[in-house]
Amino acid sequence: EIYSIPLTFATKTNKNFDEKTPKVWMTTQSLTISTQAANFTAGDWIVFNSQQVGYYRVDYSTELWHSIINQLTTSHEEIHAINRAVLQDEIYIAWNEFDRVEVGDVLDFLEYLVDEEYHISWTKASNTLTELHNRLFATTDFQNYQKFLVHITQAHLVKHELEGVDFEPSSITSLRNSARHWNCQGLDRDCLTNEHNKFMEYFTTGSTDSIFNFCHGLRNVDTDIFRQLLNHVAYNASYGNRTNYINNLGCSLNEQN
Repeated sequence: EIYSIPLTFATKTNKNFDEKTPKVWMTTQSLTISTQAANFTAGDWIVFNSQQVGYYRVDYSTELWHSIINQLTTSHEEIHAINRAVLQDEIYIAWNEFDRVEVGDVLDFLEYLVDEEYHISWTKASNTLTELHNRLFATTDFQNYQKFLVHITQAHLVKHELEGVDFEPSSITSLRNSARHWNCQGLDRDCLTNEHNKFMEYFTTGSTDSIFNFCHGLRNVDTDIFRQLLNHVAYNASYGNRTNYINNLGCSLNEQN
């Protein structure tokens, strides 16, 4: 069955992402739009589905991805925030399913997150960052990837700090949570210390006032605490958060643990 697809797009020459009236309807199996009609010059970028008004995905060529990446790393706000978030999903598909881009291209794309304040883009980037983590883990490039994670997150945590304040916008909370998680995944010392302190407050007092990540909170746990936890987990099936401990005790960076 052929569906009628409303095509909207913005280009380097015409960046008006607010033009959401379809420029052309795709009503056939295939359709060609001339570069003149699209106001497009070879080597420029083009982004389809302005503000994601249409219910479809876009598969860009490798050349177009390189043009989009160049724009994002040069001045990311030239592309609408909603489309920047959508592009997070689409480059993941382009890499993981279509082989349009290489790992280096994906890292070049993610480089712009240093300046990205739109929290949904960070949420959408999670799939790609997780896949990179899984593919690079235990390779010679993994330490460089961890440094990259610290690089793209550090400025956000300096600006918004590691912990929130009362009545702050939910968008800032979401951005911080994403940046903090990946900063800790990069093993940044300040981030891990902060998570460890929140974990120890919970461990010693039972207080749940602070939300922490069990894996990051356990990374710097000392041997004595680790032995206590291991005994609780091994011999007390009803121990609080037993499943979380089972899943995350292996996160400890202490070789003895």
